[in-house]
Amino acid sequence: MTKQDEKKVLQSIAGLCEVKDKKFSNALAEIYINALADYPGDEILKAINHCVKTNKWFPQPSEIIQAIEGDPEERALNAWDTLFSAIRQHGRYGKILFQDSKIGRLVQTFGGWDAVCSWTNQEVDFRRIEFVRSYKGMSDSHKPLEISGAYSCGPLVMIGKDVQADNLLGYNKNTLEGVH
Repeated sequence: MTKQDEKKVLQSIAGLCEVKDKKFSNALAEIYINALADYPGDEILKAINHCVKTNKWFPQPSEIIQAIEGDPEERALNAWDTLFSAIRQHGRYGKILFQDSKIGRLVQTFGGWDAVCSWTNQEVDFRRIEFVRSYKGMSDSHKPLEISGAYSCGPLVMIGKDVQADNLLGYNKNTLEGVH
């Protein structure tokens, strides 16, 4: 959140205090600004407006965050759909970038792109349950993940067999087949 966004968010929180009969204070403002600092200002404002319409009482920071992020189960299921769509569309041979870094981190946890693409039809239902549970349990903190001696905080590129073979032969194509 930018400083300009912070002012708008504070004004919105002050207005929310009036609507919900809550005393506005610097301490309250600091708690909310710190809790919401990782989110864009426009998303925070939308979430506060949503809370004004749906919450009977003054919303906790966690309620505003849930309004921003949506239902954790739904997000996890959408992430599974994104992963499975990439598997079907590109298979183990391409080079895929997941914008949601949690998907990439989970792919690494499950043994890498080749291993994930090797799941049998019998495994898929179990893996889906495991993926959704793990996704919901992962933090969004973008804590660096060690992968083969390197560290990554953002989206991870999944390297398929053809790209690995090309790299070994000296053909380094820096193009992505899919961004999901």
